[in-house]
Amino acid sequence: MGLLLDVEINVNNLSSVVCDMYDIKDRTRLMWDESKDEDNSIFTVKDCLDEVIHFLEGLEGQVEEQYPEYQDDHGG
Repeated sequence: MGLLLDVEINVNNLSSVVCDMYDIKDRTRLMWDESKDEDNSIFTVKDCLDEVIHFLEGLEGQVEEQYPEYQDDHGG
């Protein structure tokens, strides 16, 4: 599978963003069970955070597959 986006991705920034999302997820723990919007969606704040993290990790995996040297340099 190719990259989703035809843009240059700084792999260090991508890894940093993934870590930032885990930090945000941890800091918002008290809000996890709340609806993601004012329409009382069945989806919670945690559902959204998990989905974003899953997407970013998938993108990171694609980058690691396309650029194996990244994985070697970063212990992946």
